[in-house]
Amino acid sequence: MLPLDPVKVWAVLPEAYTALGLAPVEVDGAGSRVGARKVRVQGRLKGIDMAQYMDCGASRVGTPNASTYEVRMTLLTSFAGDGRRSSRLWTALIAEANNPLSGSSQRVLCYTNGGLEAKLHAEVERRAAP
Repeated sequence: MLPLDPVKVWAVLPEAYTALGLAPVEVDGAGSRVGARKVRVQGRLKGIDMAQYMDCGASRVGTPNASTYEVRMTLLTSFAGDGRRSSRLWTALIAEANNPLSGSSQRVLCYTNGGLEAKLHAEVERRAAP
């Protein structure tokens, strides 16, 4: 629960996505949802190593695959305001990756550590604060 004006939170949510390097491709006012689908990132997102956000396994020498593979991810945030001065955000990340150097189309699943979602929520709070 965020102690922030729901109107303001909804207004800044797409801006928060953009600030993280994820141009929102879906803004659904009726469903109160914002998202970026099938975003491709290799290595870093706005200067941050993708391994800081997710685990896609590791190479034989221990290098995190998220740091070197091409990651394809979808990040979706649902929003609810209680009509007073508080808001709720729920964000889900789904991702998979493949090695662009192998020439293979085989993908590995990636598991979030919650870092990207937390960074998005913190950016919304920063932008919506009075």
